[in-house]
Amino acid sequence: TGVQTCALPISVVAIFVIVGSLISLYYTMVPRPPKINRAPFIGVGQVLGEETAKLLSNRGRIVTIVADYHQNSESPMHDELTEFLNTIKRIPAIEVQATEVVKVDEISMGGGMDNKTFESVVKKYPQASALVFLVGLPTMEAQPPGELPDRRPLIIAVHGNGMGAKGFFERHQADLVILPRMTPDNVGPTDPKTPRDWFAKYFEVYTTANYKSDRKSTRLNSSHRT
Repeated sequence: TGVQTCALPISVVAIFVIVGSLISLYYTMVPRPPKINRAPFIGVGQVLGEETAKLLSNRGRIVTIVADYHQNSESPMHDELTEFLNTIKRIPAIEVQATEVVKVDEISMGGGMDNKTFESVVKKYPQASALVFLVGLPTMEAQPPGELPDRRPLIIAVHGNGMGAKGFFERHQADLVILPRMTPDNVGPTDPKTPRDWFAKYFEVYTTANYKSDRKSTRLNSSHRT
């Protein structure tokens, strides 16, 4: 007795061939989403952590304010938050006291928090050493303006678009802000490779000491980060 074999019907084989061909054709013809460059996000998180530590003299309690999309592990904004927290963890005397999560509908069209939410967060943590906003600060368009207490934690922020640095400091909304550069092609490495290179090319740090040097009323939006 020989070994019996069971051949698939020709029609079934044909179906497998057709389906396989269609799958191959799909991946050939349908354009894939562009790959996101995550290096600028990682660079922002790294520098944000370093500047926060520097401003606090490597000691204190901070509160991070993030958007709900920072918690999505597939988002490059999650990389930014993760790198910031990893940088802070290397400073033993700095403690993350709490994290506030802002919903997307609480972020204004100008790219920052609305004044009501911003004011509420600042007043909620009077004993914190610093509040670190990864969601941006209220812009001039975010009316009515908030009233902040005379004594408040340091306010550190990443702001992706909108007005320049000057307004944030003149309204006493910030002590340090990271903003996109207006003309990134003219500064930084010509061929950025590391996250720090990408930061140097596309972003700038403003503080109470140097904000008056930023005389631009408008800046690039954050589209180059994607």
